[in-house]
Amino acid sequence: NGIQIKAGLERFRTSGFNAIRQDQRPGTNPDRDGSKRDVAQVQISQKKEDLRWSLSMAETRLLSQYDSEFGPVNQADESKYKLRHTAFSSEYDLSKDTQFQLGLGRYIDNLDAYLTSDPYAVFNSKDQLRLGINHRIAQQHTLTAGYEKTWQAIASPTTAYTQTSRTGQAIRAGYQFNGEQHVVQLNVRQDDYQGFAAANTYYAGYQYFVLPNLRLLVSQSTGFSVPTFNDLYYPAKTYAPDPVYGYPGCFMCYGGNVNLKPDTSRSNEAGFQWGDERQTLRVVAFRNKYSNLIADNPDNPFNRINIGAASNLGQEITYKKMIQDGAVRLTWVHQNPKDDASNTALLKRAAH
Repeated sequence: NGIQIKAGLERFRTSGFNAIRQDQRPGTNPDRDGSKRDVAQVQISQKKEDLRWSLSMAETRLLSQYDSEFGPVNQADESKYKLRHTAFSSEYDLSKDTQFQLGLGRYIDNLDAYLTSDPYAVFNSKDQLRLGINHRIAQQHTLTAGYEKTWQAIASPTTAYTQTSRTGQAIRAGYQFNGEQHVVQLNVRQDDYQGFAAANTYYAGYQYFVLPNLRLLVSQSTGFSVPTFNDLYYPAKTYAPDPVYGYPGCFMCYGGNVNLKPDTSRSNEAGFQWGDERQTLRVVAFRNKYSNLIADNPDNPFNRINIGAASNLGQEITYKKMIQDGAVRLTWVHQNPKDDASNTALLKRAAH
């Protein structure tokens, strides 16, 4: 009946090596820090003439060892993670030109840093509902629309969050034209997260086929991103100086920032793509402008702040070539992410 079942098990072990200079971090353990990962997953799907559906479930368990400079030198710090993902998706043909889509998902992300100088645990969950419809109004013209609802929750036996849940929803609509020489895509979307004003975003893209295997690309889009629970509500902590480990101490060095705003962006891209059945070359120049960018605090790297204005100008080159039954892909990116107000480089963002 077209039913397929896929299942898989994975086990990964690494013993690691010591990468810390004990003369600079004397409070750390010079042991080797390894990791363990176990994954189990299964997917059941069916493809019929007018109905396609898929149910997938996966669980990942990870144990990660690391070195903390805030505990006994002989302590082997460890963190445990458990990720669980269940998703159902389906597409039903209402007619030969109209398809209805339904998606349900539940995502669990648990962290238990049980063995360290300051143990903590955080348990996250997200439930999601997605509805969509595609309708072909003519041979080359397609309309899309959709609705999404998200429920997020956080709990912790070690951390007293001031807020433990929030909801979000989004509506979207789009249009696509696929011609022999021209391809046009237009999308609009509104996101409305609890605690923030609704935000409208769009995407406009155009491709022109100069030759059958050479196309010019241009697009403009806007983006919107809300802060995470930890960015907003992680309780502030202050640590006193510790002469034993040479730690100078800090004031509110950990903690959320309830004044964080969502960040917004505008992106422009232009380039070309050339290719055939065996190889593809894609060259794109991009410029991204950000408002209220959520980023690390340069004066305190364990807090998040909004950077009023930031930008990123760069180029990306991707080449892919088929080799017998496999493929090789090479990608190179050169960019200049910076804080426009101070004209300095953004933290933790590579130039190449």
